[in-house]
Amino acid sequence: MPRGVPSLTRSTGSLVSDGPTNNGCLNCRGVVRVNSASSVDYNVEYWGMGHFSRFFAFPTRRIATTLAGDALSCITTTAFANAGNQTVQLVVLNVCTTSQAVTVNYGAKYSLTIQVPQGLMTLVWSSA
Repeated sequence: MPRGVPSLTRSTGSLVSDGPTNNGCLNCRGVVRVNSASSVDYNVEYWGMGHFSRFFAFPTRRIATTLAGDALSCITTTAFANAGNQTVQLVVLNVCTTSQAVTVNYGAKYSLTIQVPQGLMTLVWSSA
């Protein structure tokens, strides 16, 4: 595996019985759950993985984020600079059961958004 490429540490799919496990994480589940030959449920991990991968254009590198204000205990962020398509991607997770106001500053760019309870959003803008 090339340096800097994360590996997937859980299974991508599991059976309705939540197996198989990897003998180390007994409560891990796949990103999809196969119920039958024609029925699949998409777990929260499926949608979360989509937020992290949809806008990547390699080479991509993680960049720092800084949190401040009242929402510190509720909001988690991570950001990436995508040299492949000259964009910046910010992923924002609200772990609380109430909406949170999120102000984003990047250079001269500024945005105020409302993050829904237990919501995940991805903001993308041009870095050029």
